[in-house]
Amino acid sequence: MSRSSSKGIAPRPGKTGSPCRPRRPRRRVAVFVLGGVAGLVLLLGVLNVYARAGAVTPRAGVAWADVSEGVMAVSVDTAGSAASAGIEVGDLLRFIDGHPVRDALEASEAPWGVAPGGTLHLEIERDGARQSVELRPRIEDASEPLYAYLATVGLFFLASAVFLLYRLGASVVTSHYWSLSLSAFCLLVFSHTGRGDAFDWLFYALDTAGRLLFPAILLHFVLVFPGERYLPRMISTALYAPAVLLGCGTLWLVALGGALRTAEPVAAVERFDALGLLHMAAYLTASIMVLAVRSARETTLSVRRQLRWSAWGLGIGMIPFILFYLMPRALLVDTPPVAGLSVLPLIVLPLAFCTAILKYRLADLGLFVRSGVTVLTLTFFSLAVFVLLNLALRGTLGAPGIDRRIFTVLAGVLVFFLYPRLRSAVGTVVDRAFYQGRYDYRRTLIHFARELNSERELASLMQKFHDRIRHTLPVRESVLLFPDESRGELRLLTKNGDREPHTGGRLLPAAHPLTERLKSEDSVVLDREGFLALPAAMYRLGLNAFFPMRVKGRIVAVLGISMREDEELNSEDRQLLETLVAHAAAAMEGARLSEENRERMREVERLKDYNESIVESTRVGILVVDGEQRVRGWNRAMEEMFGKARDEVIGEGLARAFPPPLAGLLGEAPRGGKRTLRYNHVSTDGKARTLNLAISDLQGNEHGHGKVVTFDDLTEQLRLEQQLVQSERLASVGLLASGVAHEVNTPLTGISSYAQMLLEESQMDTEVREVLERIRAQSWRASEIVNSLLSLARAGGTHPKVVDLNEVVEETLALFGPQLKGRQVELRFTAAEPGTALLRGQKGRLQQVVLNLLMNARDAMPDGGVIRTRARAGKGEVILEVADTGAGIPPENLGRIYDPFFTTKGPGEGTGLGLSITYGIVRDHGGAIHVHSAPGKGSRFTVHFPAWQGAPVAA
Repeated sequence: MSRSSSKGIAPRPGKTGSPCRPRRPRRRVAVFVLGGVAGLVLLLGVLNVYARAGAVTPRAGVAWADVSEGVMAVSVDTAGSAASAGIEVGDLLRFIDGHPVRDALEASEAPWGVAPGGTLHLEIERDGARQSVELRPRIEDASEPLYAYLATVGLFFLASAVFLLYRLGASVVTSHYWSLSLSAFCLLVFSHTGRGDAFDWLFYALDTAGRLLFPAILLHFVLVFPGERYLPRMISTALYAPAVLLGCGTLWLVALGGALRTAEPVAAVERFDALGLLHMAAYLTASIMVLAVRSARETTLSVRRQLRWSAWGLGIGMIPFILFYLMPRALLVDTPPVAGLSVLPLIVLPLAFCTAILKYRLADLGLFVRSGVTVLTLTFFSLAVFVLLNLALRGTLGAPGIDRRIFTVLAGVLVFFLYPRLRSAVGTVVDRAFYQGRYDYRRTLIHFARELNSERELASLMQKFHDRIRHTLPVRESVLLFPDESRGELRLLTKNGDREPHTGGRLLPAAHPLTERLKSEDSVVLDREGFLALPAAMYRLGLNAFFPMRVKGRIVAVLGISMREDEELNSEDRQLLETLVAHAAAAMEGARLSEENRERMREVERLKDYNESIVESTRVGILVVDGEQRVRGWNRAMEEMFGKARDEVIGEGLARAFPPPLAGLLGEAPRGGKRTLRYNHVSTDGKARTLNLAISDLQGNEHGHGKVVTFDDLTEQLRLEQQLVQSERLASVGLLASGVAHEVNTPLTGISSYAQMLLEESQMDTEVREVLERIRAQSWRASEIVNSLLSLARAGGTHPKVVDLNEVVEETLALFGPQLKGRQVELRFTAAEPGTALLRGQKGRLQQVVLNLLMNARDAMPDGGVIRTRARAGKGEVILEVADTGAGIPPENLGRIYDPFFTTKGPGEGTGLGLSITYGIVRDHGGAIHVHSAPGKGSRFTVHFPAWQGAPVAA
């Protein structure tokens, strides 16, 4: 709806409820009536044109006026027939051809009755004396050069009105435009010939009616156009009141001869005509301003387009006519030389109004304006170049005796050859002025469309595509919609190029009418009704124009755009976009396929990297061998096991990658496609490793049949199994020792008691006493052995406390020191930092662990040496190290040193329970003990205890 809040303008009143049905018979009758009136006026116009075609105008060169003395000559043209006959200003006219003269009107009409070449016999009175003169009127052609053009414009007005009547029927708009066209036809076609007959007076009356009514009807038309507004009766009356007053004045001055009763009849008529021209100029200017303001304020796109078309057409057609013809004539000044040419643009008026009413290509207004400006500018420059070349040729090559028409022809030929360049230059200048900052983008748009095919990144291609559209055309927003092939819907492509559904869900269902239109049309521009019928998600985006992008007839995407405010797409813009999307569709489809291929390649690379990371991360060594016994696969675990980097062995034979025994084993074909075996291997750090090898066939690889070999390091597993066996064995021995100790302690106690009782006898033989002393000593020794067995079996003890390993070692060294007298053994102790070697345990039993390790170290150095003891804190643990420089432990005995009663000492030198008891105490404290020994290089026992997690113990 157009705006209706202007002062004096209100919506057309009507009944509410159901819409009124048009009464077609009455409309049809109205069409025939209006068409009949137009036909009658057209017939009269043809008669007027015919009369003007053969009309001549007699010019007497004198103006007569009624005065008290009679009819007086008030003005005489010095170059006219009256001056040649001797008539002067002030002469009184008494007789014409012997007949008395009654008034000035009769004197003014007398020349029209004279045949061409004839004379009038006048009797005049000058200073009281009468004399006869013969006046021969000068016959002039009454036709004007521009009359035919003006008649054509009037005919076009009338034809366009009749066409709209029969095309759209009788409505408010067509009827009003019919009135406007009829008044324009009367204004431009009808013109009196001066004959003074009935037809001449009729032509004059129609001409006057058209001249006075056309401005008022035009202003009324622009106020109510396009028919959805009406003017109150008071305003309508005020609009036509000046025309009525001017009509009454014209009737009195001309038809009733009022001008002849004034002192200066010609001046009176001229002044009144000037007033009429001023009225026309004011109304035409007001009409242009009203249309301009309404088109700027209108919010409805279709109505705004109609008003803009009308405003441009009225401005182009009327502004030159107002400036160069109406205003000078209204101000009674001389008109400029181009005044006659100012009527040429009038042909634009019926074209603009008819197009606006029909709503034909309203969006192409700017395009037509640009084309018109280009044509006018090109015409002007072509004429200017022609004149300049003509003058230049005459000035340089002109000589006496040479016909100047030759230079005119040469100038015309040069302009003909220069015309293409001139047209290109003028078109470029006009386009730059019209498009301003968008000119370069528009000019390169098609070239850019071809460049799109070189872009393979879909996101980058989309960004360039949107940027170019927004810079080239008056587009506010542009989006790409991709069809969902499974559902037939259109979904928005996200900004980063991912084909994910928009957060608003589907934008256009498959059953929507717009979807069907996109399948068959190259572009779809929605009107107001179509825009309002869009789904909510698409309506919020403001999209009102759509361009399907096809590849081999299949829609791969749809470009949707929304225009900026007060902007619209013309036909040239639509052609540009249709051409652009045709190129962009292939480019986007190629980019999409390329993106899918790259995504597949990236997925393959990810899977490859993932599989390789699995192979590299596993602790199991993996070897791949091809059919030619060459290494093709070598993971990080293999590098750690064999100390060779992957680059060193890939492509090498088995004989160069492995020691000969292992290379031979690997070269044998697996039985039944799979084979397992164990292999003892010494690693690069000198440690013995036990490897489990699994050899399997590898079928169908690129290097022929090969093998996959896995190397599983079982060393740590076997060590843990041995520890478990050792623990189970110690547990069994402990149970046995516990039972034996209790059974043995009873008789030993009796033996010791009886021996003690016998020794208390004072009278006893010396030899017997010595025997009893030996019995008691041996019973005590047996008791100590039994107590050691009980300590081995005992898993508990007193309640554990927080102890400092430094104190435990220092106290034990203090007790152990005296036992080294006479031996060349040196004790060295490295304590941990204060407060860092704290653990939770039984201090006495921990001292026994330290003491047992010190005693073993002392016994291992009969010739002397150094015992190094060290306490330190590790990560979550406390570590005790006792190392000696003795003989070391043979490798074959390392696995048995913790067995109860196992000893390499001589008889009577040890029971073989020291390390067993030590192992049990360490285990009870949640720790672990390890030994590193080599024959001739000494031994090092390392004991690990869990560190206490509480606060440090105060000193």
